[in-house]
Amino acid sequence: MLYDPKNPPAENSVPLNAVVDFKDGSFEFTTYSQGDGVPVGKYIVLFVALKHSLLGRQQGYHEPDALKNLYNDPDKNEQNPQFNVEVTEPGSSDHQFNLALEGKMPGTPGPKSITRFN
Repeated sequence: MLYDPKNPPAENSVPLNAVVDFKDGSFEFTTYSQGDGVPVGKYIVLFVALKHSLLGRQQGYHEPDALKNLYNDPDKNEQNPQFNVEVTEPGSSDHQFNLALEGKMPGTPGPKSITRFN
């Protein structure tokens, strides 16, 4: 996900999303539909793997985060240069992000953390 600090998403809404190919880890950012990219600008990259429920009390995407709340907080990710990207014309296809989970204790979500959305 791309978080725009100048235009943060509304509560329980998702920032600009990414479509991920889980076979090879490739991804593409999207605004409205797959393959359309995102507007030029500076963003903070967030990563979250939430549970998805269609029925019941918690519908939509919600905790627990399979990434242990380690990469879903824009305030924390902004402090790490690898999670700050600038999208320019004509775009880029070489972003790489290294996420470590093994041996890390779960994080505590901050007030802007993505922990649920519909």
